Amino acid sequence: MAHPLEQLPVLFVDCQTTGASPARGHLLEVGWASGVAGDIHLAEDPVQTHLVRLPEGETIPRHISRMTGITKRGMSDAISRERVWQLLLEAAAATAEDGRLPATCVAHYARFEKQFLEDLHREHAPRSRFPLRFVCTLEIARRLFPDLPRRGLRALAGFLGGSLPELKRAGSHVQATAVVWASLIKLLRAERGIETLEELSSFLDTAAPSRGPRWTYPLPREKRLALPDVPGVYRMLGGDGNVLYVGKAGSLRTRVNSYFRKRRGQDRLLELVSQVHDLEVTPTVSSLEAALLEVEEIRRCDPAYNRALRDGGRDLWFFTRDLASCRTGPDGKHTVGPVPIKEVLEGISVLWRELHTTCSRDDLETILSGAIGLPRDAREAGLVREAVNELGQRHAFPEARDGTPALLRLGARLWMDRLEDPGRGEEDLLEEDAGALASEEVDEELGPEEVADRLEDLLIHASRLVRRARWLCRLTESTLRWKAAGEERDRWRILRIGRGSLKTVTWTADPDERPTPPGWERRFAKRQTLFDATMYNRLRVLTTELRRLLAQDRTLDLTLGPRVHLDAGKLRRILALL
Repeated sequence: MAHPLEQLPVLFVDCQTTGASPARGHLLEVGWASGVAGDIHLAEDPVQTHLVRLPEGETIPRHISRMTGITKRGMSDAISRERVWQLLLEAAAATAEDGRLPATCVAHYARFEKQFLEDLHREHAPRSRFPLRFVCTLEIARRLFPDLPRRGLRALAGFLGGSLPELKRAGSHVQATAVVWASLIKLLRAERGIETLEELSSFLDTAAPSRGPRWTYPLPREKRLALPDVPGVYRMLGGDGNVLYVGKAGSLRTRVNSYFRKRRGQDRLLELVSQVHDLEVTPTVSSLEAALLEVEEIRRCDPAYNRALRDGGRDLWFFTRDLASCRTGPDGKHTVGPVPIKEVLEGISVLWRELHTTCSRDDLETILSGAIGLPRDAREAGLVREAVNELGQRHAFPEARDGTPALLRLGARLWMDRLEDPGRGEEDLLEEDAGALASEEVDEELGPEEVADRLEDLLIHASRLVRRARWLCRLTESTLRWKAAGEERDRWRILRIGRGSLKTVTWTADPDERPTPPGWERRFAKRQTLFDATMYNRLRVLTTELRRLLAQDRTLDLTLGPRVHLDAGKLRRILALL
């Protein structure tokens, strides 16, 4: 007699690989665990995971290393493909009913795992029968939840009330697959009357329904429609109460509901809304205060779906004046900073040396080429040297004795030229999460002129980073006064920043009240020592909000000291250079 699905012994399997198929990549990690849907205790049950030794000469692609956290150093414990197959075969035999293969194997998007494991089987046991019979939780979900925006393992686990760590590792994916399987089995029995593997197989033989005109979300519609139409911060919560995303809004109702309109081609957003079960909101008086609160909430919650404004262990860098040396804290020599992207200023140092001496081939092909985002197959010292010569023909470079600060001044002039060119606009070259000026994925014909264009971008980027560092240091002790939107009375909102943190936000009806920051006398070098990534983000967000208020022609001024008051006109001129 067939086992009910709740009592069926199954082997949960997950594979992490370097490519989408055996023809395009290799197994990197395999994980598995045995269990039954009616008794899932994966916190207690062992999950076996094994890193798989790559073929000689093969490396882990950078994007795979970022997604998994697996590095070359971590692969020292990897075992051979043959040994992985032997261990998996033993687990399959122990799981199979009465020890008779094939064992029932559950995986999410099972076609992916199956092709890699079949490749192992052909390599190490070509004459035997393939020992695994796959059941795909994705195919079950396609039939049970046709209107769910996304049904990847992360989205489906979140929809069903679970969660996954950010890094894609076989062990956590095996655990998530087991929990998803247990949830799906209950739904299959309750909603479709499916209780055995044979009945499930017949169910999966039917065509999956097409998507309907509306999508289904776990968050009740009335919950988001009841949000207030005021500024504030919202937190999107998963089924287990974990914070998935933190955002700010000028209108909580409008912003949050915008996520739940049907969209295509935004996989990360759709994966997020597939998991949101609840909301928490904190109304604020103004959008500016919401933006500052967002920084603090992202730091507190560290939500997986926030890419910007997360610390992520990121360092801030301080350089010597000639940019030849850097460290993660200021001292008497390292006085230029803080900057969040050291590669940009390192690239300026290499560029200067190439202009006045001859850099090593390695410096040109790694540091400078990396700083301007050259694809690896275009990182030839000869091409970069030709581009530097092209740059020299475009601009009159100063003498060697003037040092790298002269290049930063050239970058400032180039930026001002762009601001005066209406055809260029103010493209943002200060994306703090970027490691280079251009993506290595850009398909572009690169010659000396195109690379020289990127070198100009590098000069602009570096000059703005350095000017921004000086500005943020000044902003650590400041008082902002502005009139909040919709404020009909003659009142001002006053925001005080001390030691780089928000101290107080109050109202005043006195048009002459401009409180002097209590720490305005703190020396520049002392202010530099206050910085960490969150403080940098906080003051960068405040700068962005100043731009927004100025763009709205709002009445505001900024006080930096007893006799240093910046009105809207002065602030516009300063911020244009940043």
